Amino acid sequence: MDESTTSDGSSTWAETLVGMGVFLLISVGFVLGSVVATLHANAILPEPALPIIGSVLALTIISAVVIVLGLGWVKGFPRWSFPYWGMALALSRLFFDQWGWRAGIPLVLVAVIASLLARGVWPLRQLVKGVWNDWTRLSFAFYGTLPLALAIAFDEVSGEGPVVVLSVALALGALAYMRSTRIWQRALALFGSFTLIWAAATVCLANYWGGRQEPWMPRPGDWSRTVQWMTKEGRGLAGLLLAPALLGLLRVSLKSIRSWRAAYTGRVAKRPLIRLVLGAAALIVLAGVVILSRRPLEKPRYDSVSPLPLDKAMDVVQALSWGEVQQERPAPADTMFATTGRRLYVIGDIDGDFRPRSNPYDLAAFGGPRADDPLGGELGGVWAQPVKALDGYAFVVEVDGERRPLLDADRFAQTFADVRFDYQKEPLKATRRDFVPQDRPALFTTLTLQNTGNEPLDVRLVFSIYFDLEDAWLTSLADRRNTGETVRVDGEHLIAQAESAPDAWAVAVSAARIRQSRPRSRVGQTVSRWGNWNTPPIWRRARSNPGPLPSSSRPSPAQR
Repeated sequence: MDESTTSDGSSTWAETLVGMGVFLLISVGFVLGSVVATLHANAILPEPALPIIGSVLALTIISAVVIVLGLGWVKGFPRWSFPYWGMALALSRLFFDQWGWRAGIPLVLVAVIASLLARGVWPLRQLVKGVWNDWTRLSFAFYGTLPLALAIAFDEVSGEGPVVVLSVALALGALAYMRSTRIWQRALALFGSFTLIWAAATVCLANYWGGRQEPWMPRPGDWSRTVQWMTKEGRGLAGLLLAPALLGLLRVSLKSIRSWRAAYTGRVAKRPLIRLVLGAAALIVLAGVVILSRRPLEKPRYDSVSPLPLDKAMDVVQALSWGEVQQERPAPADTMFATTGRRLYVIGDIDGDFRPRSNPYDLAAFGGPRADDPLGGELGGVWAQPVKALDGYAFVVEVDGERRPLLDADRFAQTFADVRFDYQKEPLKATRRDFVPQDRPALFTTLTLQNTGNEPLDVRLVFSIYFDLEDAWLTSLADRRNTGETVRVDGEHLIAQAESAPDAWAVAVSAARIRQSRPRSRVGQTVSRWGNWNTPPIWRRARSNPGPLPSSSRPSPAQR
């Protein structure tokens, strides 16, 4: 038989439908999930029923995959079973970080039960034989993970339509694969459909994120960076799809060597053949090591598998300075920092901003904060347990009338006592330091400005405070949760009192007089005095939708 034709030929229509099943199951699951979410949003489906229906739907799809896995094992791993194994292994790896070794229990149970039903290990021999004769079966297994890859790429996209359509397109690619009779046709069906579908996904995501700005994004998305991320991930997936072709090349090479040896000796010795196989495998591994070692190391980005982190923020140099421990690394600007005492702590971002933060478990399980979570998006800021004081704070430098918010630090350093943010606003350099005393519910923040130019500057400094007096999850200083605060000016102090217990709960903000200095290395450097209070004597704010900080949707903050 010609090398380009496998021994089992084309699949039947029944086998083809089963091979397409994993992709159609994912599509149906997304459609049903969207219907359930719509019913809940329209108050047709009650809140307690939502997690139950979601769990039943997920278990139904997983059970169907597990049943097909076991049936495929008993049948000797036919071609239609491979995408189910790819999806099952990918899901196990995805849940391993959360469940640990328990994520592999379903696969172990399938293997044990299927082996008992098959009464032996002959299915494993059929597996090896089938993969050896047709390397595209392994590619088909990798192909089965693509619906999961698309779901991750579209995780933050509103609506399930694109993932459903692309999953159906993957099913059509599986149809072409199952009905093909030659290896090159099968390889073309898989790789060609993947290329077209991934290109369509790239265009869709670039169009969606180009210029789009969600409430949690400090700046609009960039379509070019989305294309770069999708191209990078697509190259990796394409490499996985084509990697099994090395097995096919090895088989062709061994067949040629055996034919040559048989022509000259009249027989083929088993021991030299085994040595040849081991030597070829060693060469392949060695070549891979050499290729990887010659590749330049990429800087760690510490981001998730999504194009969104590239849109959200640029990297900041994150430094740790604890005595003899001196370390640096590039990190996304929305990386969290914490500086704490025993009675107060600050949670923010290393670029100096205070982005909304929620319970990490809710984000992983539901994709966002729960609707009934009173602290959804509120975990950042300044806390003095059991209450919250501030959503955040920020310095704004006005140079010759131009406003420059200090929310994009170039460098962040954490020391044993404080945290430091370095900003470069030519010709000014700015350094912010935050310090929390060990045993007092207080926070000190300072700002140092240096004029690196030769010309004097007219500088005005504004300090913005975003009050948010709020109770923790299960605690309160009054008999009911606080819903707002009253802010007033009292001499040199700005005081915010909780509405629920104004006599027991308040936050006071004040400032020292600014010091002016003239560095010896420069001349003509001036720093203006503090601006006057420009907040009304009384300012009330309700916390219905605080939004990101800073934002034009917020009420005007207290400024000095």
